[in-house]
Amino acid sequence: YRKKGVFLNDAPFALFVLGQYRASPPGQTLKPNPLLSLSKKVDYPWAVCGFGAEEIHAITHASQCNGHIRVGFENSILQKNGSLLPDHKHMITLCVEASNIEDRPVATVDDIKNMQKWCK
Repeated sequence: YRKKGVFLNDAPFALFVLGQYRASPPGQTLKPNPLLSLSKKVDYPWAVCGFGAEEIHAITHASQCNGHIRVGFENSILQKNGSLLPDHKHMITLCVEASNIEDRPVATVDDIKNMQKWCK
């Protein structure tokens, strides 16, 4: 689509989404690997988010592969061990921990505004 001129510029910001809001049928597990493999090949900035148990995988992958993390408490309420998170602050803490493990800086709101040139 980039070559066909669908995007207004040649540097889109892609959001890879893993999982789904509704529960998977019994016995079915989501396989995020194809989408995550694609994120390693793109030459533009990207972020990943996930729903349910997939959000933990998304956070780790983005931290390891120079991506950005998009989280929201409405997406996932599960900790790594499968128990419920008490609040959104704990989800943010998981993201910060994943970034720290990979020695990645955590962006501030101003960093993101400047990166995306959303506010002048």
